[in-house]
Amino acid sequence: KFVQNYLEDVVLPGVYKLAEWTEFKWVLVMFMGAFIIFVTSLSSIPLMRILKASIEKESQRRALTIARTLAKVNQVPLMEGQEANVSVDLANREPGVSKSYIFSNVDNMIIAPASMSGRYPNEKFVHTARKEGQEAVEQIDSSTIGALVPIEFYNPQTGSQSISAYAVVV
Repeated sequence: KFVQNYLEDVVLPGVYKLAEWTEFKWVLVMFMGAFIIFVTSLSSIPLMRILKASIEKESQRRALTIARTLAKVNQVPLMEGQEANVSVDLANREPGVSKSYIFSNVDNMIIAPASMSGRYPNEKFVHTARKEGQEAVEQIDSSTIGALVPIEFYNPQTGSQSISAYAVVV
């Protein structure tokens, strides 16, 4: 009842006044233009969400690819016990990478880069992903993605593949 009264007492008299001031065809053009703008603006909301989701997914794939490459490059030096030759320069040169490091699975201390050596990783996603023992990628916040890849090789003591370290890219 309230809506009907509002339409009859407020909205329709305004529309009638528009018809008195201008030709009816221009009133129709204005309403069609308003309708087109309204529908276009409403349809852009889901499109923005879809676009954001696809950008996040592609960024996660890229972060995981950089972390995999970092793990592959440093697998041999870690296998040979040459922790001084472990490097994260490859990942740090990539655009968008704010931090990358490699940490030991034995004592959880960061091996590379040298500036962070001896510290512990402080990213929450690292600790949850490490428990799973497999590749992980996570949206940390709206503009930050973290990726973790295990570095594993054959361990003659256990006779199986074992994870010796993890490569992390943020």
